[in-house]
Amino acid sequence: MKKTLKYFILLCLPFVLFDVYSYIRAHYSSNLKAQSYYQTNPYYWNYLPNVSFSVTNEEGENVTVQSDKLGFRNATSEPKADFMLLGDSFINAANTPLEATYAQSLVNKGLSVYNTSVDGTGTCHQAYILNDYIEKVQPKVVVLHFYLGNDFRDNFLGPGLEELEHAHEKKETPLANETKPPISQDLSLKSQLRPLKNFLVDKSPSIKLICDTIFNVKSQANNMNAYDRGEIMVLAFDENQPDPDTSLAIKNTEKAIESLLKIILTYNQKHQASVRLVVVGIPSKAQVLLSIREITGYEADKGGECFCATVRQKNRLQQAR
Repeated sequence: MKKTLKYFILLCLPFVLFDVYSYIRAHYSSNLKAQSYYQTNPYYWNYLPNVSFSVTNEEGENVTVQSDKLGFRNATSEPKADFMLLGDSFINAANTPLEATYAQSLVNKGLSVYNTSVDGTGTCHQAYILNDYIEKVQPKVVVLHFYLGNDFRDNFLGPGLEELEHAHEKKETPLANETKPPISQDLSLKSQLRPLKNFLVDKSPSIKLICDTIFNVKSQANNMNAYDRGEIMVLAFDENQPDPDTSLAIKNTEKAIESLLKIILTYNQKHQASVRLVVVGIPSKAQVLLSIREITGYEADKGGECFCATVRQKNRLQQAR
């Protein structure tokens, strides 16, 4: 037993030393100073309250980002608003001056808007954000902005929605009643261990490095793990045999939207309110320009080759007619 414990300690020692080194480096290195502007919650992240920092965008402009008292990018410190925005970097727009952002353009039109969008988040993260802040914002309309380019990929990677499902499991949504039965809960071992994995990855730099390395290796055969390439897998989804990872990404997205509806229903029942959910689709660059070449790494993606072949066949049939 002592021998086993000794080997276990020796095995863990490099990871512990790497974590200690990483925390010391993060604390003292000016290169990682930007991390101090963010706070990490169990299932999402946002800015620290009332911080200001500068970002250099693609055009070389310096943009000042100012967070409010809740850690989101808004001109006002009062969170209560008629419209609550959920989204990722497109809506947060940290590389854009506040007066030129989509959210501020809505404010300029006279709408009462509170923006809870955060860079790098997907629908699963945003469900937790809604759950934590709907009481503070007290909106009349929740607007979910969904980007095809990477939101499916973000939902494929997590976080899990088990905590929200348990918190609202007795609530039924109109969508579930009217269109299809609720999606059954995933009781697999992988699903059960996901919260533990998320916790370890968040707290341990060594485990995060290992997981990132594994994902990078998997991405050679698993396109949903590669940034921005999951879009091709989704485009090809209806054309051929569904890819397992694409199916999981879509399933997670459906579950996230179900969670959003359940949170809103719980809020409506509690406050005798009538908050609505509106979903706004954000087109990708490939969709706007009608060119799959705008997708990063399209030429290395098996799903892209399959999708392009299908599109060419459809075009030939249309020309023949």
